[in-house]
Amino acid sequence: MDLEPLSEVTLRTKRNLLASSALTLAVQGFDLTVGKLPIFDAQVNIAPGVLPIILGTLVAYFLIGMSIRSIEDYGHASRRLQIDRAEQNRRIHEL
Repeated sequence: MDLEPLSEVTLRTKRNLLASSALTLAVQGFDLTVGKLPIFDAQVNIAPGVLPIILGTLVAYFLIGMSIRSIEDYGHASRRLQIDRAEQNRRIHEL
């Protein structure tokens, strides 16, 4: 019986959550700031204090997504386990 604990999508979301959390901790821990970002050959000015809000929103997004996917994966794994147990019980009773 091979039960995969988390799906590929959940594992990618977990990786993204870890990366965005680490980036947020680095920005906050080292008091990093970004004044301008070059995006598509244009300079985008970022007001002070906006970067932590953006990163915090990103972390929250990945955290909510991972939580939902983990609950779904747990439900699927639980159902597969119940089906496997029922199959084993059926085989035992046939003997």
